[in-house]
Amino acid sequence: ERVIGMGASCICYAVSVDFGDRNIHKMILKQFCPEPFLSEAEQRHLAVLFEQAYELQNHLANTDALMDLIVRPYEKFFSEKERYILYEANYGDSLEKRNIEDLDMQLRLMLELTEALERLHRCGILHMDLKPENILWTTYGGIKFFDFDAAIILDRLDEVHEIRGAGNQLGLLAPELRNLSEF
Repeated sequence: ERVIGMGASCICYAVSVDFGDRNIHKMILKQFCPEPFLSEAEQRHLAVLFEQAYELQNHLANTDALMDLIVRPYEKFFSEKERYILYEANYGDSLEKRNIEDLDMQLRLMLELTEALERLHRCGILHMDLKPENILWTTYGGIKFFDFDAAIILDRLDEVHEIRGAGNQLGLLAPELRNLSEF
């Protein structure tokens, strides 16, 4: 229905889906669409990362310790030429769309966010792309994380060969990652 975000290799849309159950479901459709100027090898590499991000987010959404913090993938479609992921989004709105002016509400949000990140980190996951559009503030007042394309699993840190970001963002990296030699 409308574009809600664009990344290095994806476009996200807010969509309404009718599954025939008399309800219209608010969902997020994430389309893989790498830049056309990238080489075929780079596009294949990004496609693998897109699929791995789906697998990670699906795994986290089904992990008891984290399932209430993760936007759940609903369906995927991967073919040689196209890749789409449909996510549940009946939870609330992204922080990007919220205008929270009340100081008490801002403090409550920061506390919720801090506690949610602590749980994610305790499970060995670094999100690596936290920004208001990747954080949902639910209708019941909780936090849900979206977009695990850049996430790092601390137990598999030896598999990290690149960290993409705009410009020189080394100062924004988690302390665990600052000493990686691949920079």
